[in-house]
Amino acid sequence: MAPGDGATGGTRSDRIGIILAEYNALRAELMYFIAQQRRKMALLTTAAVGQIGFLSLSESILSETASLPPTVLVALYLFVFPTVIFLIFAAALENTVRIIAVADYIHKGIKPQLIQAMGEDGFFEWEEHKGQSLRLSPALTLFMDLSKWFVFAGGIVLSYCLALWVAFNADITPYPQMMFIGGAALCMVYLVVCVLSGLRFNEAAGETTYAPD
Repeated sequence: MAPGDGATGGTRSDRIGIILAEYNALRAELMYFIAQQRRKMALLTTAAVGQIGFLSLSESILSETASLPPTVLVALYLFVFPTVIFLIFAAALENTVRIIAVADYIHKGIKPQLIQAMGEDGFFEWEEHKGQSLRLSPALTLFMDLSKWFVFAGGIVLSYCLALWVAFNADITPYPQMMFIGGAALCMVYLVVCVLSGLRFNEAAGETTYAPD
């Protein structure tokens, strides 16, 4: 009797069925996280465009009869909008980490089990294909993957630029210098986290080379 056969160990087909059932569950989870990541990107677009749309009310907001002081509007663009964008980024990053973790387990966990059970290779070769494909250069693929994080960084920079625009057009006196210094420091922290996270948690490298600490 071959190892793994019999009543105690189960037949080979039973083992393969269990492995494939786990794969199907992980694949469904993977698709869920991908869908959630895309929703976060759409939410970011809404938030970034909303910043600009908010300025369409600038005439009433910055008027003398407006109930909202210009300094409050500047504070919104320096602290509130960048923080909202960063929180969306953090949620998208969480989805990305989960995507990488699940894909890594499929490649390094499910595939070896299936090879051992079937005694042959030749499936789940997407990671090898992606790593060896010559249709796109690795640098271009990495840039395309990192571009989604650049969008978050761009939204944060846009917030700061809009704060400057409001301060300039509202002719605020005295100029809120310390507020802008604090806003610049906060935005810089957000930008550094975005860049470092994008470089660390990118999907272009693939699970064949990804090695978490």
